[in-house]
Amino acid sequence: MDLFDRYPCGCDIDIRAGEAQNIRSELVARLKSILSGQGLRKPTINDIFHRVGYISPDGVRVVDYLRRKPVAIFNPGAATSGSKLWIFPRMVFDYYWYVSSIGFFEVDIDSILQGGVSDPIDVRLIVTPSESWEIYKGCEDPRVSIHNDMLYILYTAVGIDQRSSIIIRQALALLKNSNFEVVRKQCFAICVDGVRYRTFWKDSAILSLENSSVYMLTRPSIPMGDTYVDVNWFGVGDIETGCFDLESLNPVMGFEKEFEYKVGWSTNTLRISSNEYIVGWHAVGIDNIYRNGIAVISRDGELLGVSDYLLAPRRNATEFYGDRPGVVFGNGLIEYRDFIIWIGGVSDYSIGIFKTEKNRIFEEIRWVKG
Repeated sequence: MDLFDRYPCGCDIDIRAGEAQNIRSELVARLKSILSGQGLRKPTINDIFHRVGYISPDGVRVVDYLRRKPVAIFNPGAATSGSKLWIFPRMVFDYYWYVSSIGFFEVDIDSILQGGVSDPIDVRLIVTPSESWEIYKGCEDPRVSIHNDMLYILYTAVGIDQRSSIIIRQALALLKNSNFEVVRKQCFAICVDGVRYRTFWKDSAILSLENSSVYMLTRPSIPMGDTYVDVNWFGVGDIETGCFDLESLNPVMGFEKEFEYKVGWSTNTLRISSNEYIVGWHAVGIDNIYRNGIAVISRDGELLGVSDYLLAPRRNATEFYGDRPGVVFGNGLIEYRDFIIWIGGVSDYSIGIFKTEKNRIFEEIRWVKG
């Protein structure tokens, strides 16, 4: 076996390379329609989410790793299994390289909603850095979907090349639902004529999985001049090969340049009708604070409706102060009875659990197409 067959995610051509000029030009041309802002949102915060409780690093006990206590536990993905809430936190155990892994624990949903969180909570590690393209900062910010008894965990893989340049990849870990055994890992790339092109890529969520085709909300960073542009995209890829069809990639939602400088998808998607999904998104304001809202998307990536900010860090020590102040970053979105539960990272240090009535969300949606 060739070394580069073992580590395929590290061998794609960088989209900044000369042979990718036509691809860059095509993606930039598609961006132009939303680069000036769509004018769909206002810088209004209507925080409709009730604070259920918080989980700090001191509130968990890691059962299968020598270092029992993480220094940070945040940005968790989420799913449900009956009356159980499955939480998949990003965990950091040291500050030398700040390397992340993905853990797992479960709690009773009704107990959470009625009384908050009790500790200690036993956590085990299920996705840890194991490939060359994760060797710098590991596995970050999971979003979780369940299909045919398999767990699909989208996460950000952070590696480093021989020139000490950071490489950020949109990765997938496929796990058995029965025991969380990792079956495979892979990265996504833009594929043209059999050639794979990579860029900084993260913040994705599966809309639909049909045979090997994955319909996905995603955020490839598009190079423009000396910087990258970060907006929300939709594309269709092959879940087996990790190849995204260039023709399928289209921008869906941009930042509002008067008060933001980037946006990203935040959560897994929730199907609410035959052709409607809700998803959480985050935006970074020109004040560098992360705030969150909800969008309604079709299966083909059309923006049907969007809210203003519905969840933002409150200006107290619990939510605003942490390793990266001023952040609520929700990776997990759960529907349970009449509630939408948003499980998020709080200032890159702890986990917050937030809930609201489902109807309240739809009262806040500004419909673009109906």
